[in-house]
Amino acid sequence: MRFPDGSPSQPGRPQRGGSKTERPAAPRPQPDLLIADLGGTNLRIARRDGRGRTVLLGRFASHEIEDLPDLLRRVWLKAAGRVPAALAIAVAGPIDHGAGQARLTNHPALAISSAAIARALGLRGIAMVNDLAAQAMGLALGAGGTREMVAPGTPDDEAPRLLIGLGTGFGTALILPGRGGLPQVVPAEGGHVTLAAETAAEWAVIEAARPLPGTAGVNDHVSAEDLVSGHGLPRLAAAVAAVRGLAPVQGEAEAVTEAALAGDAGAREAFELFSGWAGAVAGDLAIATGARGGVVLSGDLLHRLGGLFDRRRAAARFRAKGRFSAYLANVPLELAPAGDDLAFAGLTGIADAVAAREAGPVFD
Repeated sequence: MRFPDGSPSQPGRPQRGGSKTERPAAPRPQPDLLIADLGGTNLRIARRDGRGRTVLLGRFASHEIEDLPDLLRRVWLKAAGRVPAALAIAVAGPIDHGAGQARLTNHPALAISSAAIARALGLRGIAMVNDLAAQAMGLALGAGGTREMVAPGTPDDEAPRLLIGLGTGFGTALILPGRGGLPQVVPAEGGHVTLAAETAAEWAVIEAARPLPGTAGVNDHVSAEDLVSGHGLPRLAAAVAAVRGLAPVQGEAEAVTEAALAGDAGAREAFELFSGWAGAVAGDLAIATGARGGVVLSGDLLHRLGGLFDRRRAAARFRAKGRFSAYLANVPLELAPAGDDLAFAGLTGIADAVAAREAGPVFD
């Protein structure tokens, strides 16, 4: 038995010489947490157990999920057999916190309700956050290894930091400066800003992309995500091929990558545009949000592209902002390490906070 401050209720046995010692306290078990990362391509479900270990419980194709609450319940109970202390789930799309609902931007047929998930698992409440907000929380909590410097600089510690996730889509989140408690993270939808052309060649590609099947938006709107993302790469390559009168590459991002590596002229030009636009949009968003604390690119997509992601081109376009180039002159642009699981680190921090706040599960 222990007092509320954690001290033993019984003193240690006296040793020879009359001195008293206390037995070393056993480490307190950590809350058993369920964390889930629902992206545009996959759902990953994991457990942070009482020993502090994070164990992946399963990976599922997002487009095949029919009943998310039931899936989470079945996977969790099979692994743990009891109600979790708390749950945090990240969703690749905007969150309606008032209604407790969300939809995947690139799979809107799947409805996500925090209340339904809480009922299925017997919890009073859960934390449902945007996927980039989870990654930004992980970054703010110090997760990850050494980042690659794309454009060197010295961050302003009193200014916001911007995280850009380039994967299936193009997500953004802002980390606000502050001290004490959980960091403040503001999720945003920066990938859906209108993609701007700086040259006649870029404008021609944007115009060619407007009528292509799959380009999302209203009134032929072409956003950054429509061309600068995993699912945007095939559209970008097709638009380049249309402008150049070349045969388009058939297939998804992997096929475009393979074609570029094999020397396909249209695919290689698509990656030049991709790299330049990635840097240009990052710079635009940094100016718009005042992110002089630095900009971090995350997501394994850029690492899978290897040399096809032209870092020099991205860095040059990041800072090429006319009379406001000086504003970004010392702002670093970095690339998070491959396999750096910022999302799980952030979700664990969020779920820990939920576990500390909630009185406990509805049933046990």
